[in-house]
Amino acid sequence: MVAGETGVAPMMSMLRQITAPGEGREVTLCFGVNSADDLFFVEELNALARAIPQLDVRIAVAHGPSPTGISQGLVTDLIGGRSLSGHDVYLCGPPAMADSARRMAIGLGAAPDNIIAERFVAAVAAA
Repeated sequence: MVAGETGVAPMMSMLRQITAPGEGREVTLCFGVNSADDLFFVEELNALARAIPQLDVRIAVAHGPSPTGISQGLVTDLIGGRSLSGHDVYLCGPPAMADSARRMAIGLGAAPDNIIAERFVAAVAAA
């Protein structure tokens, strides 16, 4: 799972459903924000990771200082170099982030049909 900014909200909903203890499904959530001021859900995510051994939570701040335990850089930096062949990949966030993460996932072996993405769209002002 790769989430940018508020894209983590739908991921939280899925995590609460698919990561029940003992289920056996391994899940990695990569969550990124622009600045430390944009962080939210951090305590809840860390609590879920402590309660569910098969959940790996990775968090990054793109700009400015990052709090202790949180990486500095882009959310896509958190994906890592392991094979994603046979994995489902969920993406939610700004279009540039979702597109970049999709390219990375395919490059790491994820089948395009196994990538589910929700790209944010810009609001259009009413005329």
